[in-house]
Amino acid sequence: MVQDVFAALWGRACEHAKLTPSYLARATRFTAISHFRSDSRRTRALNSITEEQYATQSPQPEQILAGRQELERIGAAIQSLPARCRQVFLLNRMHGCTYEEIALGLQISVSTVEREMARAILACKAAVP
Repeated sequence: MVQDVFAALWGRACEHAKLTPSYLARATRFTAISHFRSDSRRTRALNSITEEQYATQSPQPEQILAGRQELERIGAAIQSLPARCRQVFLLNRMHGCTYEEIALGLQISVSTVEREMARAILACKAAVP
C-alpha cells in the first residue's frame, strides 16, 4: 500500500501537492480502504464459484455425431466455393492472414478480399441450418 501511495504522490508531484502529515495519512487510509474493498470483491467472487461452473462436461455421442456432420457440411460448402474465394477464406481463417496481407499476396484490392470473405461466410452459414 505504501508503494501505491508513493506512486500516486509521485504522479501528482508536477501539481506541487502539499505533502502535509494529514494529507499523507488520508492518502494512506483511502488506499488501504481501496485494497480492502478489492480483496473483499475478489474473495466473494472466488467463493461464489461452484465446481459445476468450471468442470468440463463430456459431450454426448449425439453431440459428437452432430458436430461431425456439421463440420462435413461446412467443409463441403468451402470446397464448393470458387477458387479465389476459397483461397481468401482459408488464408484468413486457417492461416491468420489479415485482409491487407491477402490483398497484397493475391494482388487484389482489400475490398475484393472483403467481398470474397463475405461470400464465403454466407456459404458457411447457409450450410449449417
